[in-house]
Amino acid sequence: MKASKFFTVLVIGDNPEEILEKYDGNKKVNPYIKYYFKDAKTLQKNAIKLMEKMIDSQDKAQLSDTVVDYLKERVKAIKGLSDFEYYNVITDGLEYDEDGNAISYSNPDAKWKKRSLGQNFCVPFKLLNEDKQTVQALNKEIDWEYLNNANRKLYEVAWKLGHNEVEPQNDEEKRIQMNMSAQGNYLSRFENMEQYITYNTLYWTNAVVDETGWYDFDGKDMYEWISGYYKNFIEKLGPDAKLTIYECTKAE
Repeated sequence: MKASKFFTVLVIGDNPEEILEKYDGNKKVNPYIKYYFKDAKTLQKNAIKLMEKMIDSQDKAQLSDTVVDYLKERVKAIKGLSDFEYYNVITDGLEYDEDGNAISYSNPDAKWKKRSLGQNFCVPFKLLNEDKQTVQALNKEIDWEYLNNANRKLYEVAWKLGHNEVEPQNDEEKRIQMNMSAQGNYLSRFENMEQYITYNTLYWTNAVVDETGWYDFDGKDMYEWISGYYKNFIEKLGPDAKLTIYECTKAE
């Protein structure tokens, strides 16, 4: 089972479409060497090392048991190949030069295949002093205090109910307790209540892009990405910075 192909990206800048264009997975470029034949053994070792690292970091990366089982099967399969066989697998469909190097015409910076303004699964911005939500606004117009503290009390109660630290006081809390029980060991993925609340209440997107580059949490600790999101990407912005949320499918 593969990870979701859908993701959200925050684009920072006056011309979001132009900023995203560099990462278009549909764009063709001049031919370049994507894989060197001499690196076949190293490519295979690195692939195994990366997946084993993800497996070892299951809790921090918030990976489900199904995804971990898939990764274990992939590691087993790759280890069963020779480096030449593995090279043939990862270069399937590409052209080769006279030295056996794999040639590609695909955009090496590709991040997305399809993209649209957020409307289906993103969390929109809430505007200051307005009961209105939007996916594009200036930094000074956004109620960051609200976005980073939404439902904090609710998740605190949910944590305590999930750990049977308190008894439900009303029908809503009874429903929360039932939902928490149905999720099995979900809460065990978090080291403490604060981490759980942070994960569920702070505002974040899967990726951020501006004129300086593309940033996402692939290969990173998800909790660190979420807890540092505002400080790393929002706090430094000027009041007139234009922010836009897009929903995308990943480039293959």
